Amino acid sequence: MARAASVPMHARRPFALARRVMTSASLQASALSAALGGLFALANLLLARTLSVSDFADVTLAVTAVMLGQTLGPLGQERVVVRHDLPATPALLRRGIASAVLVAVALAMVALLAYDMTPGIVALIVPGAVAGSLTLLASARLQSERRFLLSTMISQGAGLPLLAAAFSALLAGGIDPRSVLVLFVLGLMGLAAWSWAYLLSRPPSATAVPFHWREALAITGISGLAILFFNLERLAIPLLLPGQDLAHFAVLAAIVIAPFRMLQFGVGRTLVPHLRDAATAAERRRLLLHEALLVGGIALLAGVILAFATPWVEAWVLGGKYATPPLLLAVVILAGLGKLFGAFAHAAMQGLASERTIWLGNFVGWACLGLAVVAGIMGAHWGLAGLVAGTTAGAFCQAGLMLCLVTPQLRGR
Repeated sequence: MARAASVPMHARRPFALARRVMTSASLQASALSAALGGLFALANLLLARTLSVSDFADVTLAVTAVMLGQTLGPLGQERVVVRHDLPATPALLRRGIASAVLVAVALAMVALLAYDMTPGIVALIVPGAVAGSLTLLASARLQSERRFLLSTMISQGAGLPLLAAAFSALLAGGIDPRSVLVLFVLGLMGLAAWSWAYLLSRPPSATAVPFHWREALAITGISGLAILFFNLERLAIPLLLPGQDLAHFAVLAAIVIAPFRMLQFGVGRTLVPHLRDAATAAERRRLLLHEALLVGGIALLAGVILAFATPWVEAWVLGGKYATPPLLLAVVILAGLGKLFGAFAHAAMQGLASERTIWLGNFVGWACLGLAVVAGIMGAHWGLAGLVAGTTAGAFCQAGLMLCLVTPQLRGR
C-alpha cells in the first residue's frame, strides 16, 4: 500500500485515463462496431474496385434501401423495447414482421418509381429489409439487457455477407449487381433467423408490459430522422447529380464516413439505456460529458488521420479509379462529424425525453430535414461538395435543436 501511495499523482493520471477509455461501454461497442463496420467498408471498396461505376452505384442504392428498411421497419418497436425493457416474445416477433413487410413494400415501390431501379433488384429489397428489421428488433432486446457486444454483432452483421459477395466478385473478375445483392440478402435472412431462434429459446428475461403504438410511432420519427440524415446524400445524389457522383460518394463513405459511423453506432447503442437508468440530472450530465469528451476526442483525431490517408487509399487500393479534391474531402469529414453529433442528440432524446417532447422533437427534426433537403438542392449547383455541405448544415441544425429540447432533464441535481 505504501508503494501505491508513493506514486505521484501526475504519473497515475495516464493510467486512470486509459482505464476510463477501456471501461467506456460506448467505446467497447464502438470497437466491435469498428471491426464489423470495417468489413462493411472493405466490402464496398472491393466492389468499387471490381464493378463498373454504374453497377457499383446500383448496388449502393439497393443496399441503402435495405438499410433504410432495417431502421424504419420496426416502426419504433425496437426503441420501446429498450426504453421499457420489454421481453422478446412471439407477439413482438409477429408485430415486427408485420411492420417490416409494410415498410419494405413501400420502400420497394419508391425504388421502382422514383429511382427507376430494375424489378429484379427491387424484388430483393423486400426480403432484405424485412430480415434487417428483425435483426434490429432482436439486437434491441440484447441492448436493453446491456449485452452490447452481442447486440452489436447482430445489428452490424450485414458486413459479412456483403464482404462474401465482394470477394466472389473479385475472384470471378466481376459479377452482376443482382448476384451481389442475392448473397447480401441471404446473409441477412440467416442472421435474422438465428437471432430470433436464440431469443425465443431462452426463458423471458423481462416482465411483459402493455405495448403502446403511439409511443412507438413517435420514436419511429426520431429513428427515421437519424437514418434519413445518415443516408440523405445517397438518396439525393441520384436525383440531382450524375450517377458517377453516387459511386464516388459511396467510396468516400466507406473510407471517411465509416469511422464516424462506427463511433455513432457505439454511442446510440449504449447511451440510451444508461441515460434511462440515470437517477439524477447531475448523473446524466456527467454521463453525457464523459462520453462526449472520449468519443469526440477520438473523432477529431480520426478526422486528421483521414485527411492524410484518403488520397493514399484511393491511389493504392482503388488504383486511382476515384480521386477526391481537397475541398470535397474536407466537407465529407465535416459531414462525418455532424452525423456523430446527431447520434448524441438522438440518444439524449430517446433516453431522456417524455412522449410529448419526442413528438416535439419530431416536428423540429423533420423541419430541419426539409431545410437540409433545400440546402442540398441549392448546393448541388456547385457539385457533390456543395450538396454534401448543404445536407451537413441541416444535420448540425437538427442535432443542436434536439439537444436544446432535453436540457430540462439535465438541469439541477
